[in-house]
Amino acid sequence: MKNSLIAVFLIALLSACSYSEKPKEVKTEMFEVSYPGYMKSTDDLLEGADLQYKNAYRNIYSIVKVSDKGTQTFEDFQKKTVDVIRNFQLLEKPVVTDSVYRENDNFKAIDLQIYGIMNNENIYYWHSVFETKDKFYELAVWTRTMDRKQRYGEDIAKIIESFKPLR
Repeated sequence: MKNSLIAVFLIALLSACSYSEKPKEVKTEMFEVSYPGYMKSTDDLLEGADLQYKNAYRNIYSIVKVSDKGTQTFEDFQKKTVDVIRNFQLLEKPVVTDSVYRENDNFKAIDLQIYGIMNNENIYYWHSVFETKDKFYELAVWTRTMDRKQRYGEDIAKIIESFKPLR
């Protein structure tokens, strides 16, 4: 009987830790994006963000912000959003380690990878800015430690590649 209870407990524990392998397709009137099944919607990452997802156990986080273009250029908006990360007081020695420019019929995008140190721990940001006719979109995904960067890098790339502005 005791062994049966332990087995039931272990199965329940393992089931509680499992995640769906199926990506979560998130579509708003402004954009669509796909997140891994292990990430959940939240509202505690950045006040004013249009979308926030995280998995605190795996230390992977993401936000999306949408802004009206106004008179800003794409380059000015992108620089302003990256400067927020670079000037974040807790982030030491931020460095842009990679950048990619993309363009299609509906948008232009600049994808950056930024590395820094926060509280003696490595932080890796993937930061993308998109421009459409009337809007700017900012997508940020981050994690800690080189191990997590390597382990979840493919998932992070899929999040960024799945993002599509709709307006």
